Amino acid sequence: MGKIMLAAQPELVPDRPRALTRHTVTAGAALAAELRTVARTGVATEVDELRSGRSSVAVAVRDAAGGVVACLAALGPTGRLPVTDPDLTALLRAGADRIGGLTGARAPGQRGRRT
Repeated sequence: MGKIMLAAQPELVPDRPRALTRHTVTAGAALAAELRTVARTGVATEVDELRSGRSSVAVAVRDAAGGVVACLAALGPTGRLPVTDPDLTALLRAGADRIGGLTGARAPGQRGRRT
């Protein structure tokens, strides 16, 4: 979930990120590349990075201006949560779009402000 917010505000990325597990991405170039991908796709995944045995997939919730204001995530046991499942990502995106709609955000492909 933090990757979504950091991708939206890269100036907040610490110079020396702290590793929480041996899988936490902390190397500058690797983290920067991952955050660029997250910024481009609006989807972030992690497997055992915050806590061993736990994985998550998160999507950005955007406001009417397209800015990231929150994220929606699914968390579960590693090996049981399919972080690369397109159906799960689509479900999260649909939920994020609905939440974004409460802020007056546009649905993907829509023009103008939602009423």
